[in-house]
Amino acid sequence: MGGPAAIELVVSSGTDNAMFRLGSDLAVRMPRMTSAAKDVAVEQKWVPLLAPHLPVAVPTPVACGELAEGYPYQWTACRWLSGTCPAVHDLASPEQLARRFQFH
Repeated sequence: MGGPAAIELVVSSGTDNAMFRLGSDLAVRMPRMTSAAKDVAVEQKWVPLLAPHLPVAVPTPVACGELAEGYPYQWTACRWLSGTCPAVHDLASPEQLARRFQFH
């Protein structure tokens, strides 16, 4: 029987959620503020429906964590996608990246 999965903070440029890697297969998105917490229900409903139709892979929710003593918001556990997230300051042309994935 194995021990608990390792938890590791993921450095990101996002401000609404803190992101943690949970083991090798999952990521956990935890809202940092009430305004971001309101998005959890929307994310849980729509991401699984939209994901198959998107031009790139997106992390799909696999569970929704509930608020508890010490943490006041719901949160999302989703599949971990390997790779790196493009950061705006690292891109020569962020507009070109966005246009590359426009829906037609």
